[in-house]
Amino acid sequence: MNDFSALGENLKAIRDKRGLNLNDVSELTGISKAMLSKIERGESVPTITTVWKIANGLKITLNALAGDGENNYTVKDIATMTPLIDEGGLFSLYNVFPFSPLDGVQVFYG
Repeated sequence: MNDFSALGENLKAIRDKRGLNLNDVSELTGISKAMLSKIERGESVPTITTVWKIANGLKITLNALAGDGENNYTVKDIATMTPLIDEGGLFSLYNVFPFSPLDGVQVFYG
């Protein structure tokens, strides 16, 4: 995330795509409208805390905000997935979210 003007452009594009105004994003993120506007115009270099608050408030990844897109993920039909089945066949687990080293979480459905 070296190009902070790209971050601002991505923020604006995400905001526009969702039909949100600066006030909406401010309420979701806890960042002032003035600061959000400066970030979008490339007039302010946000701290990592500010970037995290924006991503968290908009429910997007830091990569999506950086411009790497939200297309890193695919939606899969559980009917096409191969479950982990215990030796007795009593239960099945589906790995719906593989392990993420970023947050240390792996999610199964059973």
